[in-house]
Amino acid sequence: MQKLLGALLVAPLIGLCGCVPSPFYESPRVNGRVVAADTNIPIEGARAFLEEYPEHQATTDDRGMFYLDSLSKYHWCFLLPDACLPFWQKGTLSVDFPGFRAARIEFGTSIENRSDSVELTILLDKE
Repeated sequence: MQKLLGALLVAPLIGLCGCVPSPFYESPRVNGRVVAADTNIPIEGARAFLEEYPEHQATTDDRGMFYLDSLSKYHWCFLLPDACLPFWQKGTLSVDFPGFRAARIEFGTSIENRSDSVELTILLDKE
């Protein structure tokens, strides 16, 4: 009876061997520069955000640069070669600023390039 009880207690632990917490990126890190399309002058104060997570936004600095950190959560992953690679799927970045037409940029990745960030230059046209 004790051997059976011991086996029943050990069996679930064996199933967890090799399981590690691994990040799953809901969105990549997005860095970019926003400039006026006609003059190539950086736009300070433009708002950049991911449409899938509108509360996750950034404002451009005096050089027109913005930085959006990746959004990630952890899940348990069985440890196999290439099994726990950070990846994300698709997203849409929106950039807006008064007096300019808003820009929408769709981006994505595949597991082949294994990138966890996107760098963009966004040209905004005047209205």
